Amino acid sequence: MAVHAWAYVPGFDHQRQARDAWSAFRSARRQLEERCGALAAPLRLGHSLGCKLHLLAPDGGRGSRTLVALSFNNFNADRSIPLLGELAPRLGVETEFSPSPAETLRLISRHYQQERNLVVRFGRDELDQSGDLIQALRERPSDASSTLELPGDHLTPASAGLRRSFLGDWADDPRRVAVIRQLSRTIGQAIRP
Repeated sequence: MAVHAWAYVPGFDHQRQARDAWSAFRSARRQLEERCGALAAPLRLGHSLGCKLHLLAPDGGRGSRTLVALSFNNFNADRSIPLLGELAPRLGVETEFSPSPAETLRLISRHYQQERNLVVRFGRDELDQSGDLIQALRERPSDASSTLELPGDHLTPASAGLRRSFLGDWADDPRRVAVIRQLSRTIGQAIRP
């Protein structure tokens, strides 16, 4: 198994970031194929904005086994960056993500091609907009997306193992560990053909 993770600084042009991430992934995959030969179809996994970048990728999700979308977030810039919402009107500046939240959902329903998606929502996640994502996915005629709700908040998947790495086993809440294990099992099942 190989993991390709892409680090990025969030910006306003999500379409460009999606293209950049997809290009980096394609390049890394080509190099791996040259070394190892034919590879299995990849699993795509994204958290928050990372989900959106996968959904906006130029290939529309083709060629992957599935997408696991954790805590999908598609708010407008003012809501995502509260300070911007306060300062922009005072400065006479209008700022929004590209594509806008409404355009993002329209692009997903019209151009995203991966049929199998697992959309994961955490119960106390106030930033999650998985309901909007599922609605956009289900507008596609051949959609086979499913949903999973787990206990936790927006940072549950992002903080897995971090406290343990720094503070040892005693620092992890057993309930949070159980949620991460359930999520891992579910993802493992999702990647089986």
